[in-house]
Amino acid sequence: WQFTSYMFVFPLAIIAGLKFLPGPVKQLTSFALFVGGGFLLVISLSATKLSHYDAPLFPYLAIVTAAFYFLLYTVLSTWLSSKTGPLKGQAFAFTLTLILLALPYNIIISKVYFPKGDYWEEGFSVQCRYFQMAAHGQAQADSVKLVFDSKDDFAVKNVLTCYKEALHEKGLNLNIVKRDELNPGDKTIVFDGWTKQLLERDYETRQLAHIDKCNADVVYLECKK
Repeated sequence: WQFTSYMFVFPLAIIAGLKFLPGPVKQLTSFALFVGGGFLLVISLSATKLSHYDAPLFPYLAIVTAAFYFLLYTVLSTWLSSKTGPLKGQAFAFTLTLILLALPYNIIISKVYFPKGDYWEEGFSVQCRYFQMAAHGQAQADSVKLVFDSKDDFAVKNVLTCYKEALHEKGLNLNIVKRDELNPGDKTIVFDGWTKQLLERDYETRQLAHIDKCNADVVYLECKK
């Protein structure tokens, strides 16, 4: 589901890389297929299957997929160069190849800079955006608790901790806590609607502010229900 933009190109890329391209590209395609396929097999047979486990697979898929675009560019460049000259032919071929990548890259940009989707995906993306803003002095970082739901513990311990330590070096002391570690009187920053609903279920809350650029709410916990 994270590779839908290339799912129809991928079989053609395998054929292109293994049959129609020069030896070094063929060897690279074979290597990527062998390592990527082996990795996919291992995680598919594992007892636990979390959404981020397949992340190391995508560079290998990208290498294989690139074989199709490389072949396409080579064929277009050769044909157009015979009609318009080498410089124009290569420029036109490069532009046409980029046009085919416009949709997937548009999706990537929208997910990174305008995150929407499942609550866990959106919440994780806007947390990273908040830390980027805080590093540039564009968001409040002190005297608030950044709250995440307990099941997102892996995210905080990995990616989010990197932001936290980077801000500590700038003298900003971020207090990142699990939802069940909060107390009445705390001022929190909430990054997704699901966590906010859980807080409103357990506490009388008052929204103090909304941070538009990262779609986060500053919420004050008045008392437990």
